[in-house]
Amino acid sequence: MLVCEVEARVLEGMRKLAIARMIRGDQVSEVFTLVSDEGAHLNGEGSAPTPLMYFVAGVAF
Repeated sequence: MLVCEVEARVLEGMRKLAIARMIRGDQVSEVFTLVSDEGAHLNGEGSAPTPLMYFVAGVAF
């Protein structure tokens, strides 16, 4: 069985952290971390890609 789970956390300002895990059977096989931020026009710092950028990149794959 293959399971994908994601844990999301709100950081300071508009920054967010997501930890994605791929679980095969009872073993965690892969772990990825993603950080997002909004631009200044949405009170962010522009320190990471926006959530929309991650979404669009996912659609492209």
